Amino acid sequence: DTFNLNKEEIKKIASQQAGLYLKKIAPQYKKIGLSWGNSLRGLVDSFPYTNHQEATILPLIGGLSDDYFDIQSNQLSYDLARKMRAKAKYLYSPALVSNPLIREELSNNNAIQSILEAGKEVDLALIGISSLDQESNMRRLGFLSEEDVVDLRRHNAVGVTNSCFYDSEGNETANDINKKVIGLNLDDMKKIPDVTVSYTH
Repeated sequence: DTFNLNKEEIKKIASQQAGLYLKKIAPQYKKIGLSWGNSLRGLVDSFPYTNHQEATILPLIGGLSDDYFDIQSNQLSYDLARKMRAKAKYLYSPALVSNPLIREELSNNNAIQSILEAGKEVDLALIGISSLDQESNMRRLGFLSEEDVVDLRRHNAVGVTNSCFYDSEGNETANDINKKVIGLNLDDMKKIPDVTVSYTH
């Protein structure tokens, strides 16, 4: 019963339950990918120490900024791998770049490309999801301006996952930001066998 609990208490309980659920299902997966965000930080923090040494944990998107490092995909992958006593891989690239040409050039770098391709092959993806109205992390980090929000609405964006914006039909929108993300896109994630979603509200 969460009737008398405040928002932070409800978030803590949700994170604890998510951590316990992941502990239950994790042994059946060898390759686990993580996105980024506060809800996944809560999940990883709540995940108990286990012994899943045969697993590999890897990011599904590049790093975002020197700020808020604890909610970035590389750090979450490191922390979850440490708790599982598993192996970790890292994506050494920004999550968002200034234009699509830079994105294409970086994505073709061998080291970056190998992690992106490995991300497409994970058995389980742990991702955060948020509505456009509730997306605060990208605003805080300076990656989403009010002008961007206007453009996203013009393209009928309603939500975001792995920094990819999508419409009410679950299709990736044709906005500028989606063309500058170094990470798995919506189509890539749809092909992953199992996806666990943590909703930010």
